[in-house]
Amino acid sequence: LARIKAHLPQHPGAAYRLAESGNREFVHGVLEQEREGMLVLALSSLGREIEASQRATAFLAHYPQSPLRERIARIAAGQAVP
Repeated sequence: LARIKAHLPQHPGAAYRLAESGNREFVHGVLEQEREGMLVLALSSLGREIEASQRATAFLAHYPQSPLRERIARIAAGQAVP
């Protein structure tokens, strides 16, 4: 998770790949929520807005109390997120 967060600002593609890899390797793992949130943020940073919005909507349904909720909700609504 630390590696994903470190890559997110400058290398969102690397962050996305790490999050996807972690989701495949640790299905329903302890850090699933955080990885998925970072993955949504990476998709948005990459300009993959349709996919980001779809995954953001699913994220909000699964994790309504997430600390990332506000940022993810903006992506779900089609707004740019820094």
